[in-house]
Amino acid sequence: MAPKANAIPQEKLAQEAVAAVRDEWQAEAQRCWGLDGDGLVAGFVATMMTANNDGPVEERPWRRLPGEPEAGYQAPALYTREDQFIYYHTKKQARESPDVCAKDYAMAMTYFGVNTEAQSEGKVVLDLGSGDALMARRFAQSGRFSLVYAIDRGSKQIEAARHAAEQERTGPDQGLFLLRAELENLPLRDAQADFAWWGLGMHLVKDKPAALQNIARVLRPGGRLVATTPSQHFMPEQIAKLLTDAGFVQIALKVPRSNVFTVQGIK
Repeated sequence: MAPKANAIPQEKLAQEAVAAVRDEWQAEAQRCWGLDGDGLVAGFVATMMTANNDGPVEERPWRRLPGEPEAGYQAPALYTREDQFIYYHTKKQARESPDVCAKDYAMAMTYFGVNTEAQSEGKVVLDLGSGDALMARRFAQSGRFSLVYAIDRGSKQIEAARHAAEQERTGPDQGLFLLRAELENLPLRDAQADFAWWGLGMHLVKDKPAALQNIARVLRPGGRLVATTPSQHFMPEQIAKLLTDAGFVQIALKVPRSNVFTVQGIK
């Protein structure tokens, strides 16, 4: 069954998505996420970063496909040999659980405190280093958030996210917005998001303190971050210091499965 549209009117949805963006990127946000001639959110992929060495994405509005997902369609979710950057679970971890992503999603929703039937009115969630936006798609399909931003700097990753979301009939109508940006310089205004998920991406960022400071900046007071990271890249005290220095409190570190740390913190 195709996900239900967001209860928020299209005009208000577009206004809120655009208003969250910093002044220097307002024109791009309006171009990509404003209303089209039919009164629907255009749904272009927005690019909001100065350095773009990864090539452009195809310039087109969102494809609102009719009906249900095609028979036999399988959304990209786990690691493939073709592109390990898009699928963020390693082959070993995928073997350890038939659906690692479902466990991560349940963990995030529980920590965010939105694991209920009702939509979380006005709540905004970020999927950082989103890859194919598996988590962002699930967040949007849950109907428990007003806005879901999938943020990744890679054109190939964002293209995969858009293809998967369109096939699943999930997009701006469900509050999902795709954004190319660097985590060290997020284009959102201060205090715009309630929750952030960062799945196995911390070790890939060059300037980790800057990325975490930016995440803290865009979270509202009391906003929650949950991140996973391969344990071979960090000592527990290193992760705790990074989050503490960025302004997070009540930091908790867990080991949900082999070779992976989960870290949680509150702004």
